[in-house]
Amino acid sequence: MIKDALGRFQLTVVDLFGTILPGAVWLLLFLVGANVGSSIPNQGPARVLAGVIAGLSGGQGLAKSAVLIAASVLIGAVVKITAMPLCEVLSRPEVWPALLRNTQDWRLRIFPYGYAHNGKAYVDHLERRLETALGIHPSKLPSLQPIVTCHRYLRGASDAFWSDAQTREAESRLTGSLFLAAVFSAFLAVVQAVVACPPDYIWLLSSVTGAVVLGYSFRKARVREVTYMYVDAVIALSESAASGSTKSQSHS
Repeated sequence: MIKDALGRFQLTVVDLFGTILPGAVWLLLFLVGANVGSSIPNQGPARVLAGVIAGLSGGQGLAKSAVLIAASVLIGAVVKITAMPLCEVLSRPEVWPALLRNTQDWRLRIFPYGYAHNGKAYVDHLERRLETALGIHPSKLPSLQPIVTCHRYLRGASDAFWSDAQTREAESRLTGSLFLAAVFSAFLAVVQAVVACPPDYIWLLSSVTGAVVLGYSFRKARVREVTYMYVDAVIALSESAASGSTKSQSHS
């Protein structure tokens, strides 16, 4: 019980930061974007952030803070929901040629990474277990299979596995949202340098570095999320089968 409570608390913290933190970063970048192209030099994130903090120290600082937090939550929620498909493509340059040729190969390189899992023995085993448990083969169900069915099965089968899966998903969404923000920041830095003033190399370099690091981290987190989803589903299904067998023997 204590472990489950700690798991839910961890999920709540990760999910909260996964909404507010990226939302605040995106809000800052929107404010930066509003000044891109202006004749005022050095309108990078650092200067805009300093201006926001200075504005909060004056009158109605609490009310302004509440508005900024509310805006961050709203923006973060929207980005968290919509960011994943774009993150998958932008963080994987290897899919770009196939995507430009409009072939189907690129879909196997993104979530749920069919190139790494399709045809493997553990996936075949998992699909047979799911068919036995549900009475229908996962391939006959809609959406991305069998990962979606594994996800939904864990929700009802095991609180511990479900909490772990939700935490990993929240971590992926947090990293993905920040990765997109870094890419957008680099774009703004380039636009500002082209249309307004001499390049701000610190802003541009930090944005590009952040995009590379966060993009790599997102790739690793997303792959780990899928891998552990399969492993947890196999364990949960095996435990369920063993429990059912034990109950049958006790009744007999």
